Amino acid sequence: MNWYKQASFDDDLTHALVDQMGEEKGKELAFNIHNEIESIGTEYRFENISALGLAKNNVCIISSDIFRYKVPNMIFVLFHELAHYYQYKKYGNEFAMSVYTNPPSEIDEDVDFLREIETTADRFARLKTSHYINKYEMKDSITLPGYSHFSDSFLEYHLLRIKDQIKK
Repeated sequence: MNWYKQASFDDDLTHALVDQMGEEKGKELAFNIHNEIESIGTEYRFENISALGLAKNNVCIISSDIFRYKVPNMIFVLFHELAHYYQYKKYGNEFAMSVYTNPPSEIDEDVDFLREIETTADRFARLKTSHYINKYEMKDSITLPGYSHFSDSFLEYHLLRIKDQIKK
């Protein structure tokens, strides 16, 4: 018997992977992902939130909507948010707060910094997702474009909206 068949992950991620990949491959991938998350050392959970994910300095919250995605997109979102945890670990708990707390007059700099943060997370997620696509011979490709398709004006609107919410 393979080691991953003995793993008893009874969670939504495992169920979603097994539903799409079959029991053997789905459980093996779930086991690998759980091990990667455990090695990172962050808590993560799935919730009904309006964004695809939210990484704080001590927890990654992933939208439970991802369970409806094809496997490559599902794990792309998961690893994108986990990449932010790496960023917090490397740069400190407050490294990204300035984009949300700087005055509106610094919006251009904030948009540039947000794009850099998100592009880095996208690259990490693409590498991890590509690894698993190849390992499990998935025919699906990643269809989520990440942050590269967002215009500066969209990111500016996004940041100004959040800055306004933080003031309240």
